[in-house]
Amino acid sequence: MKGKYLVITLLVFMLAGTVTLVVRFMDRSLLNAIRDMAADITTPNAVVTKRSIPDLTTEEWESLASDAGYLTRVIQDQIQIRTTHRSQDLSLSGTSWDPMFIKGFNLGAALPGCFPSEFKATEEMYYEWLEQMADLESNSIRTYTILPPEFYQALKSYNFNNNDHPIYLIQGVWAYVLEEGSYGDSTYIEDFHAETRDVIDVIHGNAVIEPRRGHASGVYTADVSRYTAALILGREWEPNTVSDMRWQYPERTSYQGVFFSVPNGQPMECWIAETLDYTARYETATYNLQHALSFVNWLPLDPMYHDSEWIEWDEVREFDNDLEIIDPGNIHDSPLFKPGYFASYHAYPYYPDFVYNDAKYQEAECSNGQCTYYGYLQDLIAAHDNMPVVIAEF
Repeated sequence: MKGKYLVITLLVFMLAGTVTLVVRFMDRSLLNAIRDMAADITTPNAVVTKRSIPDLTTEEWESLASDAGYLTRVIQDQIQIRTTHRSQDLSLSGTSWDPMFIKGFNLGAALPGCFPSEFKATEEMYYEWLEQMADLESNSIRTYTILPPEFYQALKSYNFNNNDHPIYLIQGVWAYVLEEGSYGDSTYIEDFHAETRDVIDVIHGNAVIEPRRGHASGVYTADVSRYTAALILGREWEPNTVSDMRWQYPERTSYQGVFFSVPNGQPMECWIAETLDYTARYETATYNLQHALSFVNWLPLDPMYHDSEWIEWDEVREFDNDLEIIDPGNIHDSPLFKPGYFASYHAYPYYPDFVYNDAKYQEAECSNGQCTYYGYLQDLIAAHDNMPVVIAEF
């Protein structure tokens, strides 16, 4: 009798394993079939297999860029959004521009009790969150990385149903943390370029992303490019990696691309300009559209000097947070890039220490009284003459 139950138990486990393998095979077969169908579509946006940027002459880029559409633009220190009207095909028909003061939320990938890489949120959850954000008079939502297809479908549905007060997407392009080497390594550059291409394909509803540990995946068919205000590249760069770039590539003090350039800067600024240029070239060549661009910067790399940030003793709470800079003003966009370029910062009222230690910030007052953070923001804006500054996280 015991042997009978043992055989039954073994058969149950074998059956469960077989079912699991069949399901996995069906999932992979379905993904491959969808990818093949997407590659065969003949519409202009069907470029799932077109992953490279054409090698064009300057004159060809000028011709291509002159025909490219754009939905946002940077005018001096202001970001403006094109006024659009809903039509059946969701095409652009707006002809006027409105100033856009960004009021929004950062949206991460995790739910309570889940790891960020599990991506448990449903389309219904995302839609409900968008409604709640709108109730708080938000006009934008910023993501750090690619989210599951359900998010983009919810965003498209919400904005279609609420076209008179849409919520605009500020899409992040994630840059993974270096374990060794530098940002100038060819492998890292290609990985970041691949992530950039994925992001652009995703917002145009034209991506099939295979499962990869720690990343969202699936079939992305919701075109939210019309509701995308900007792309922000990267994350909070470590000051020591900026120093490493300076030591490893001392000769790299300028960069000249199609849409972005650095006449006189440092290696990390040139590297960022190159990634911005790559992003603009890929979207322009692939989708005949351009979105405003920026990169993540933060207080330890701001272009100002902070006299309270210095190290006297060997035993300190942390290292000097004013040793390196990345100056967005050293990166220039060309007239061919019509949406424009702006500065974006992760800026906190409590970190680094110079935010509340610098004497000039301690003297600042806002409508609520003395406020060192307000003083810092005034200083930050003054350091970016004629350039919009977006506080992308605080």
